[in-house]
Amino acid sequence: MKDWWNPTIDEIRVWAYDKNPNYTEQDFELAVADIKFKDLILELANDDNCPNQKFFLSCAYLLIGDYVRVKYPSTTKGEIEDFLQQIKTYKNNKSFQLLYQRAIKLIKEPSSFNYELWCGGGYTYQDNKT
Repeated sequence: MKDWWNPTIDEIRVWAYDKNPNYTEQDFELAVADIKFKDLILELANDDNCPNQKFFLSCAYLLIGDYVRVKYPSTTKGEIEDFLQQIKTYKNNKSFQLLYQRAIKLIKEPSSFNYELWCGGGYTYQDNKT
């Protein structure tokens, strides 16, 4: 990647299908967990052929968790609501349905936020042990 903090969709897609991805930048997920990549995050998190599928599910959790945690201005409530509606449409994806249920509960009860579960990959790897 030319710039790990400003990856393009094509660069992320190539990286996603690399079986031995290079993590030259610490916290790369922070660059990917951006609302502008929401469609790509969902596509790759839903693709069982993507070697880094869990990474993208973790990015979905991070995107929602970070919104609730800090309500940063780059993501609006409406954008998060649209993202959740997209997630909800994946009726056959158990991981997405669980994410959706957790997100609705978190938004209703922001005090239940747990950094490690939402932003540290906790839910992703707890639910999807290999």
